[in-house]
Amino acid sequence: MRPPTQLPFKKIAWLLAILIVLIVGLNLLYSYLTTGKIAVTSEKTDGVTIRAIDTAYTKTVKGSINARVKPGDYSVTVENTSGSSSKIVHVVARQTSPVSLHIITASQAEPVTSRAPGGLVVDQNAMTFVDINNNNLYRVTADGVEHLVDADHSLTTISWADSSYGIGEDGDAQLYIIEGDSVTPLSLPFSHNNNVSFFITAKRTLYVSNGHYLYVQSAGGSLKRFYSADAGHIITIKAASDDYAVISDAAANSRKNHIALITTSGTVNNFKEEGYEIAVSPSGKNIAVTSDDETVITDNQLQEVAGVPAGNVNSPVWLNDNTLLYGVTSGLWSYDLQNSSSQKIGDVSRTGYVSSITPDKTGKYIYLLVQNNSNSGKSFLLQRINLEGKQPPGIYVRLGVYLPNTVDECSLGYENFVTMTIEVYGPAESQDDCLGKARDYLKLYNANDPSLHMAFVPDV
Repeated sequence: MRPPTQLPFKKIAWLLAILIVLIVGLNLLYSYLTTGKIAVTSEKTDGVTIRAIDTAYTKTVKGSINARVKPGDYSVTVENTSGSSSKIVHVVARQTSPVSLHIITASQAEPVTSRAPGGLVVDQNAMTFVDINNNNLYRVTADGVEHLVDADHSLTTISWADSSYGIGEDGDAQLYIIEGDSVTPLSLPFSHNNNVSFFITAKRTLYVSNGHYLYVQSAGGSLKRFYSADAGHIITIKAASDDYAVISDAAANSRKNHIALITTSGTVNNFKEEGYEIAVSPSGKNIAVTSDDETVITDNQLQEVAGVPAGNVNSPVWLNDNTLLYGVTSGLWSYDLQNSSSQKIGDVSRTGYVSSITPDKTGKYIYLLVQNNSNSGKSFLLQRINLEGKQPPGIYVRLGVYLPNTVDECSLGYENFVTMTIEVYGPAESQDDCLGKARDYLKLYNANDPSLHMAFVPDV
């Protein structure tokens, strides 16, 4: 019998090599046919992160990046020590998606007041707010003087049409008209209850709900009912324009709530997804909706027009019809609808986290209510970001970190609507002692600048 023929070793090696090349080639071909490429470039970047919107895919590298990924939507973020920039990119198989992102230097926040302002409105003449620690209404005027406007109604929040007219709510859910220095009860067409919600537009169109009915009132008119919730459901007004209100609607004892747009003629349009915070652009053309996973922008027909490259943002507010502001932890971000990208424009990491955002009426500053992470005992502080990119004096930043505080029986704070003033509170008979302790305290942190004005405010 003839022994079986055996292939030479070299021929086997060649066959294996050809097989390996075929497998690698097929894999590369399959990858090319079923994936697309993201090509990211940015100047002076320390890192690039690509995160899939709908899956758990995340990739982070230093420098520029060329990543082959499955088709879909991805959030691309570049960052360095100065700031960050993000954009949502749609990837198509067999195509390259070039992404060029520019990083601007995020402005440091400038401290404004050591009070805790809620329901804030600011223009070039005054800053008006409720101090959430004592529920008094204050106004700081252009001369830098703080005035007590109201201490009788224990206001908790205010929705402003403009700097001189708004609707306020007290701790018992009673509503008030705030006009100038006047605070008067708002007459409502329903009995008092704890499900009251409200919103007023820049043209003074007022929306009010008792949790079941929805009412609207044009400037100078009266409240008219235009919508009723389903039985057992509770509705809450989230935002509005002059033509519609956006509400959340939840069945009693249910954690699920859906979002709906209700026109003043009673037409109902439902959003596809649940949402937390809602912001309507000044013209009413665009609506931003936040959720745990994403932040989307729709038109007023609820057709999605853009996705913001950040989920679970807080306090979205429109600066204009093209620019959406929002907070992510300690950062203030600006999303540009025209180029579909976000820039980190402000940072409050020295003091805490962004809680709420209020643009002033001049377009010069963005005011931030910051949840304080220091041990000063103050839960919230007011700071601001200059939209022209101007950085605050270093001594102002330091004051925002080390104040407010207490030294013995003396309390130290600040007021900086017009110019920085160190405010020292204490017993009237301890004025000199308190001022001396304030100066000594500031010296410890290299913040005792002779140019700073210091004012003593006796305890009442």
